[in-house]
Amino acid sequence: VEVLRGPQGTLYGAGSQGGTVRFITPQPDLQSYSAYGKAEAAFTKGGEPTYESGFAVGGPIVYDKLGFRISAYNRRDGGWVDWVDYNSGNLRAEDTNPVDVTAFRGALTWVPIEGLSLTPSVFHQDLKSTGTATVTEAWSDFGESEFNYSHNLLPTNHDRFTLPSLKAEYSFGDYLAVSNTAYYKRDQHSTSDAGVWRLSNLQFNFGFPLLTPFGPNDDAGVPDFQAPGHIINGQENFTQEVRLQSDSRDSRFTWVAGLYYSKAKQHNVEQGTSGRNAHTGESDYDRLYQRLWGMTVLERHGFPLFEGKYSYVTDTWVEEEQVAAFADASWQVTDKLSLSAGIRVSEVEFNFLAARASNTQADWTYNDGSSDERATTPRFNITYQATDGTMLYANAAKGFRGGGANSSSIIDRCAQYIAELGLGDVSTYDSDFVWSYDLAVKGDTFDGRLAYDVGVYNID
Repeated sequence: VEVLRGPQGTLYGAGSQGGTVRFITPQPDLQSYSAYGKAEAAFTKGGEPTYESGFAVGGPIVYDKLGFRISAYNRRDGGWVDWVDYNSGNLRAEDTNPVDVTAFRGALTWVPIEGLSLTPSVFHQDLKSTGTATVTEAWSDFGESEFNYSHNLLPTNHDRFTLPSLKAEYSFGDYLAVSNTAYYKRDQHSTSDAGVWRLSNLQFNFGFPLLTPFGPNDDAGVPDFQAPGHIINGQENFTQEVRLQSDSRDSRFTWVAGLYYSKAKQHNVEQGTSGRNAHTGESDYDRLYQRLWGMTVLERHGFPLFEGKYSYVTDTWVEEEQVAAFADASWQVTDKLSLSAGIRVSEVEFNFLAARASNTQADWTYNDGSSDERATTPRFNITYQATDGTMLYANAAKGFRGGGANSSSIIDRCAQYIAELGLGDVSTYDSDFVWSYDLAVKGDTFDGRLAYDVGVYNID
């Protein structure tokens, strides 16, 4: 894992305004075999044990021509929050918030001809969790490690992604050509107890005493009110980068230049639903509204629950396409002094379509928008190696973050304030950027027993 302090916009683009974290996996070995394994166990007071295990193995299939590496990993974080009844505090279930993660990766490296290597790989991760680390303080005793949750529903989350990729490298003379192609697909579905949010909203706006420190107030509302909230999130990202770079470690002048393309799509759905009586089919929202106002949702708002079950729905499609060209070079002027500079020119096109529905409207409402922006992100560095143990350096770099869109539900909810501030159309917003400057000295002394890093910086 490599952490690069930001901005890193020249080589890594719009996603690295504050820096870049590189997750670099071991590659297949064409000459020797290796294996690695690990296991861990931990214990939580008042909760379940936690354990993980993982292994990796790789080596040549055909010496110097074809090699492989595979790895697998599993971790279970044991639960430690109990689920209790909000009226009595009686236990409903123990240790309800475990998290399970499973991952695997496989890669092959093939060298069909001298200088050319092809490495296809695939990485997959599957995360499942139930419950939550949010606890009800009134039913808990923190000093005794008793953590209790008293909502009507237990949250759930299932989040999985797959990342296949292909890396091709061709070395010729003092040059190296590289192509990286990747496709990322993610699917997530989570549920939460949106009923508590709805009760708190009604309490805040109308003064109904619907919540107590222990949970929902059945005396003021309705027993076992349930309103599950669902979030369905899907992503598909394609990226392609090609670059040509110098490949001589002895050269005083090194450089890299390349082209980049990405297309990212995201589909996000949020749904607030109503529970129903198993015998009568009556919705929990109608039960609540009858108790509070003596009328159904239809009678109160003029509309029933949307499609018979939703208190609200948001459905948002987002697409971002980016093309970029970049170049970066370093010059070792003397044995002590080096200079480097780089630049990246990016064009980002952003489009979105958002739909919203609820029990206060007859049909879907829509808003959409788009933006097309160009950004230039340079960087400059000067480094002076004063002694073997002392280095001085200065950096200046620019980073940017692409624009985007605001949710239609937020725009509707904040319409009054948007108008008062004179903001106009806020369905989309432009990109922002940052310039960072720093000057520093670092090194070691006392035969390496003391290391220091002292700097000043300014960020606009």
